[in-house]
Parts: sequence; structure tokens; C-alpha cells
Amino acid sequence: MKEEKEKWIDKVLMSLEGGQKARPERDLFSSIEKRIQNYEANTIPVSRLVMAAAAVVLLIMLNIAVVKKSVSTKENNVEEKATYSSLLISDFNLL
Repeated sequence: MKEEKEKWIDKVLMSLEGGQKARPERDLFSSIEKRIQNYEANTIPVSRLVMAAAAVVLLIMLNIAVVKKSVSTKENNVEEKATYSSLLISDFNLL
């Protein structure tokens, strides 16, 4: 079993003999440099950036308004329940 493995390993190693190193094209480096020099970055126009910022501010303001309304509604409900409870107690002479 070991001999077969060793033979296979030797065969694989021998198959690499006579191989040549990979070599890039002569003008590869210069073509890469040209691509880098000609690269044009995509930029976002200022008007779009301003519109996005305005939308974010508007959403934040809407969220704050909804939260405030929710809190005030809960406070009103608590006050109404307390008033209703005191009316029930006095109407039915529970205390």
C-alpha cells in the first residue's frame, strides 16, 4: 500500500520536470498603468446627496412626531382611566 502511494507521489513530482515558469506579456505592466491612469471614479452629484440628506431628516422628524403623539396618547389614557375610576367609586359609594 505504501509503495503504491510512494510511486504515485514520485510520478506526480516527475510530471513537473521540464515545466517552464509562467511569464507575463511584455506590455502587461504598462497596460495596467494605463488603465489606472484612465480610471474615472464614479461620483455622486451634490444635488442627489442633498436630496438624500433631506429625506433622512424628514424621516427622523416624522418618527419623532409619531413617538411624541404615542406618548401623549398613553398619558391621556392613564388620566382618563383614573378619572373614570374615581367616578365609578363615587357613583357606587364604594369607599
